[in-house]
Parts: sequence; structure tokens; C-alpha cells
Amino acid sequence: MSKKTTKKKPKLTELDKKYDEKTVAAMLAEFDEAYDAGRVEWIYPQRGRPSLNGESAESPTIGFRLTPDLRERATAIAQQEGLSISALARRALEDYVNRVAVDPSPRIDPRG
Repeated sequence: MSKKTTKKKPKLTELDKKYDEKTVAAMLAEFDEAYDAGRVEWIYPQRGRPSLNGESAESPTIGFRLTPDLRERATAIAQQEGLSISALARRALEDYVNRVAVDPSPRIDPRG
């Protein structure tokens, strides 16, 4: 004697109950018509984080390694000041770069 197996129907969600295949097909057809007529457009979400300079340009990244002790101390300072580690590192690097005079002229090798 073989055992009969019956597949259970999946439970319907509220969305499934509200929109049957016919309704969904009609909605898609209406959207396609509106899109073809130029009444609607696709809006693509912004990918990634916003640019740091406020424009749509990419913000370059720099990665570097730390000792565990420096990481712990930096984390504590960042939390105390309400910053992320990245914001703290950016601030520290910017402060350092602003303090150090950089000569933009090309260097000439004295050895020729």
C-alpha cells in the first residue's frame, strides 16, 4: 500500500489576496502604456554613500592598518565626540595636512 502525498498550498499573504493575476497584469499594462507615452519614468536610487564634497562626484577612499591599541583609543574618542571612525580619521588627516606645508613645485633630483 503506497502512501499518498499531497502538496500543501502556500499560504496567501494579504498582498496575494488583494492582487490576483488579472489585476497585476492590468496594472503592468497600464504602467507600460504610461512609460511608453512618457508620463512616468524610472527613477534609479542613488547607489552607495553620498559624496563628501556635496556634488555627484566620487569620494576617493584610503585604507590603512592600525594597532589594536590605536583602534581602541580612536573608537573611544570618536564615540565621545559623536563621530564615526571614518569621520575622526578624515578630521585628523585634514588637520595634519593643513598644518604641514607642502611645496607643490616638482622636485629635481640633484644626481641628474
